[in-house]
Amino acid sequence: MTEAGLRQHYARLNTAEPAASGLSLLQIGALESHLINGESGSEPNCFVLAAGAQVIGRRHFQHMPPSALALEEAIAVVEDQLAPLARQLRPAARLHLLLAADAALQPLFAGREWLSREAVEQQFRLLAEVAEGFPLSASGLPDDASFAASLLILREVMHHLGFAELVRVR
Repeated sequence: MTEAGLRQHYARLNTAEPAASGLSLLQIGALESHLINGESGSEPNCFVLAAGAQVIGRRHFQHMPPSALALEEAIAVVEDQLAPLARQLRPAARLHLLLAADAALQPLFAGREWLSREAVEQQFRLLAEVAEGFPLSASGLPDDASFAASLLILREVMHHLGFAELVRVR
């Protein structure tokens, strides 16, 4: 999706639920991810992260499940992308995640419209346990590098940028 398309989604969200304290919209793409953040009545900032699901998946999760080392290396890459943003974002408790119908993270929601940060952390802990040797088949997680990479990006965004809730946007 183009930046203009993301800004349109952001504007619709801002109209539907104006947030004086801040509104954030994340879209995890194949090659890069976009985070739009702003306040009601002001022009939002659009941040581009050079960390997309395919990039992280191809570079770090060539084998599923990923190794613990591959998981740590992928975390470091995403953290490096997020570090400069932490000082620039307007506070927002809720992160809106733009999901296409075929998005890798669809299984994460399992019919729900929102998740707590703890629910996302729990799924990420499962991925970390799988990387440490817990059977992937027993985890309930998809055997999919794109899912693993998207979950890692999402977890890092929520964890490092302080979002308490995740709301699914279509």
